[in-house]
Amino acid sequence: MIKPSLSAKNASAKYASALANLVPDEKFIGNDVPDDVAKLNTLRELHLPVSDITPHETLFSNLVEDNKSAEHIGTIEDTQQVGGYRIQLHVEGTNPETGRSFSRTKLLGTLVTDD
Repeated sequence: MIKPSLSAKNASAKYASALANLVPDEKFIGNDVPDDVAKLNTLRELHLPVSDITPHETLFSNLVEDNKSAEHIGTIEDTQQVGGYRIQLHVEGTNPETGRSFSRTKLLGTLVTDD
């Protein structure tokens, strides 16, 4: 799972003085992008590749088999930062009927809000 370490709202508060007089780059303006988001994207780009002012974390977790349903269950508990969470699900196994190995990968996403 890839999750934000710092939400856009919290990054805006943390870097408020740097953002105050910053003119957003034209490529981040338009399509109804709020001015504060355009400024934050501009500041982020100015800091990259040395540092990322809106960092993300990568976490790994194994799913637990539910003996009652034969399903595998996982819970994401640390969702304190608002933002997009990307989850990559990778499954490997053996088909019980054919004995052949298989693997499947799926990318999922969810948006965590502060509502």
